Amino acid sequence: MIDKILSTKVASAVVAVWMAFHIVIAIQGDLIWQVFATLSLLGVVSYTLDSASSRKLLTVFGLGFLATTSEFLYYISQGAAPGSEGLPPAPGIVLWVVATLWVLLAGTATYTGLIKSET
Repeated sequence: MIDKILSTKVASAVVAVWMAFHIVIAIQGDLIWQVFATLSLLGVVSYTLDSASSRKLLTVFGLGFLATTSEFLYYISQGAAPGSEGLPPAPGIVLWVVATLWVLLAGTATYTGLIKSET
C-alpha cells in the first residue's frame, strides 16, 4: 500500500494538480501566475520521466515546498493569523504541510528504505 502512495506517478500528479490549483488562486488574487504554470508543467514532466529521474525532481519539489511551508510556519509563530496578508487560510497551510511531507517522502522513498528500489 505504501508503495502505491509513494509512487512517482501519484506524487507527480499531486504536484501538477496542486500547482494548477494555485494558478487559479493567483489569477483571482492578481498575483504572478506564470511561476505556478511552470511548476505545474514540471509536475507533468516528472510524471512522464523514469522513476529514478522523477524521484530526483520530486525531492527538489519537496525542498522547495519545505521552504514555502517553513515561511508560513515562521509567520504564524510570529503572531500572524492564517488567512491574513501573505498567508493562506488554515486549511491551506495544513494542505501545504501534507503536500510537502508527501512529496519529500515520495522523492526520497528509495533512499530511506520506505520502498524497494525500482532499478
